[in-house]
Amino acid sequence: MLTIFGLGVFGFLFFGMLWRTACRWRYLAECYAVAARGPSLESRGRQSVVLLGMGGFNSLKGIMTTSVHETGVSFRIMAPFSLFHSPFFVPYEHIQGWATTSCFRNSDPVVMA
Repeated sequence: MLTIFGLGVFGFLFFGMLWRTACRWRYLAECYAVAARGPSLESRGRQSVVLLGMGGFNSLKGIMTTSVHETGVSFRIMAPFSLFHSPFFVPYEHIQGWATTSCFRNSDPVVMA
């Protein structure tokens, strides 16, 4: 009886932690939970992603598959980790770039001898 109770507590804590760590992913999936349109042009597995926002971050290292389509980019978590992580599709119209800076910008060029 104690073993069943211990397994129940372990399962509750394990799945509770998975559900809690997937909150940022679920928030994105609410907006972009659309199936990918058409076949993918290229797909890469074992990608890493960091989700920022809502007072923190999540790092998903090496468990994501990214696919490029003609109309956007789709993201999907690999099988055993995909619980509470539904795949989503981001159209190109919703993707923005930003200016980056470098420590060598507006300075003298680096000369290697």
